[in-house]
Amino acid sequence: MLGRRGGADRRVPSFAGFKPTQIPGCMLWLRADMGVTLGTGVSAWADQSGSGNNVTQATGSAQPTFSAAGAPNGLPCLSYASASQQVLASAGPVLGPTSWTIFTVHQFASTAGSFGFFSNGSGTGGQNWSLEVDGGNREILLQGSTTQTDGAATASWEQWTAQQQGAGNNTIFRVNGTLKTLTNPTAHRTIISGPTLIGEAWGYGYMNGNVAEVIAYNAILSASQIQEVESYLAGKYGV
Repeated sequence: MLGRRGGADRRVPSFAGFKPTQIPGCMLWLRADMGVTLGTGVSAWADQSGSGNNVTQATGSAQPTFSAAGAPNGLPCLSYASASQQVLASAGPVLGPTSWTIFTVHQFASTAGSFGFFSNGSGTGGQNWSLEVDGGNREILLQGSTTQTDGAATASWEQWTAQQQGAGNNTIFRVNGTLKTLTNPTAHRTIISGPTLIGEAWGYGYMNGNVAEVIAYNAILSASQIQEVESYLAGKYGV
């Protein structure tokens, strides 16, 4: 059964009753305090956006585990172990083809090697658009080439905001509400097929770490809208 886990409601009130779905274009809202179904591990994570983009995993060994109080402020999260190749997948690409805004709250248990933890569909030549770590650096993958931030990934809980503003090299990236300078910018990848993955990036490697919340819009959010979502997440998780 898909539903909130446990008896007491662990949710932290959002700012002035704000919900991500109040902003048009919300296609995915995964929050570990709601919509988790347990099998061997987490077999399904229900989309709270109303768009029906649930992510699932039928293979027990590939299911992330549920941590009831592993996120900041005693909130729950999903924990991924790369050695078990744990990943949850949607039925098809949640976003696309060229413009979107994504928010994540996550923590890396290890930043060694190369891996992805959010991947949106597949484009020409099988390449995708994803959030990753490569050689210890925070990274966005576009068009089969890397676009790195100017900072190293950390083992702390972080809030990431990534936005692709249509065709061309129009990408922004923010960490804990701070705009980052991207290096090696490349053109976007038009997404045409394939599922959205939580915990992997299309054969690029699997995540070691935790994910508490993912919010994704099939739209280019304005600066004020981005700040609304970031404030909601910061108030809930303190990051």
